[in-house]
Amino acid sequence: MLFRSSPLQDEEQLFRDPHLAERNFYSAVETVDTGVRSYQRPLWLMSKAQGTIRRGPVALGEDNEYLYKEVLHTPDELYDRLVARGDISDTPDPSLP
Repeated sequence: MLFRSSPLQDEEQLFRDPHLAERNFYSAVETVDTGVRSYQRPLWLMSKAQGTIRRGPVALGEDNEYLYKEVLHTPDELYDRLVARGDISDTPDPSLP
């Protein structure tokens, strides 16, 4: 029986691994809050469609307007009223722990 193994590596060692770098295992993505960070690409590679990372984690409420107006088709006046009331927000509720 043949067993194949690889070295046990921590996160920093994996990030600096030349084998993974050669295969573009990490993608650089820029966000407003954190600047440029590297994220692991999808583990699988397909011949006709390549998985990519288009953006990093979104900030709280960053996609509110798109989601409510484009996806849920909320009328502008209702969306504006919900924002004014605080039902839709991009800041955390200070009363919550």
